[in-house]
Amino acid sequence: MIKDALTVLNENELLDGFPEQTYQFGYVRIQDNKLHFNFNFFTDDNIVENIAKLINDKNYDRVIVVARSNDEPYTINGFPKSDKLDEFTGLINSEVNVFFQEPWPSPVPNFNLNNNSCVVRFGFDEGLKLNKNNVSKSYPITHSGKEMIPCLFTNSNIIPLC
Repeated sequence: MIKDALTVLNENELLDGFPEQTYQFGYVRIQDNKLHFNFNFFTDDNIVENIAKLINDKNYDRVIVVARSNDEPYTINGFPKSDKLDEFTGLINSEVNVFFQEPWPSPVPNFNLNNNSCVVRFGFDEGLKLNKNNVSKSYPITHSGKEMIPCLFTNSNIIPLC
């Protein structure tokens, strides 16, 4: 399924403009022979541990975490919720900076990163084709069944988190 999802992203040029050294949290979902990409929620509260492990395994010196604030006018809760954001940042073994993105529809800016830094994005970003072009959109595929896999998306790959 991940291979099919990556093919869809590449064929539809949905990774164009995706910043280097950036991870976007989301889900690849299959239902009724259709592939969907979803953002802005967790189905498993333990997923932050899996994300932190993957980031820590890369031995970055600095991690910028992009989150949505509780103060945004178009959201009920921030994403991730403050307890999960605190848990995630506490699990990271390097310098962590949290960036609360401007209220929707403002895009997340691209950050100037050194070679040993990365960005982990949670939530929808109006400036990222991967997010913007997948609102309520699905792609027909031959894989059947019903499945949802939490992933980190990069500019060239999809990394399953379980």
